[in-house]
Amino acid sequence: MLLKEHEELLKNTCIELNNLGYQCNVSSKELIIYLSQRTYTKELIELDQILSNKYLLLHELVEITLLKNRGYNIIDNILVKAYPDTYEAHLKAIDIELQVAWRKHDINWIKKRLRDLESYLRDPLLPKELEPKVKELIHKYSVLVIEK
Repeated sequence: MLLKEHEELLKNTCIELNNLGYQCNVSSKELIIYLSQRTYTKELIELDQILSNKYLLLHELVEITLLKNRGYNIIDNILVKAYPDTYEAHLKAIDIELQVAWRKHDINWIKKRLRDLESYLRDPLLPKELEPKVKELIHKYSVLVIEK
């Protein structure tokens, strides 16, 4: 169970996503389940880390929503079971996250996430068909950062 202030943060972030045109329908239980899973790279995402960063929370809510829209239930081992759809959702979530960062003029966050995107091109688990999407995101946001 999430603390009351985290429930409020979840609710407000979903409202923000809804205002951006992305239907957010994630419960606190789904968020906890999703974040308690090991990724296909065996990493474990820290709930506190996500809840303390508005961009990361927004990102995770988008990922969960996209997977649910594809018919997945948010259950144990979802990140592995839904792969490679999880990777595709991850890239869409980064795009939305970076759109929000751009609106807030948070160039430092965009630069940080551009470094992350560049590392994906060396990720052996990146599905080959998603490589152009990663390159497109790098180009899209690099151009914005250069213009600033």
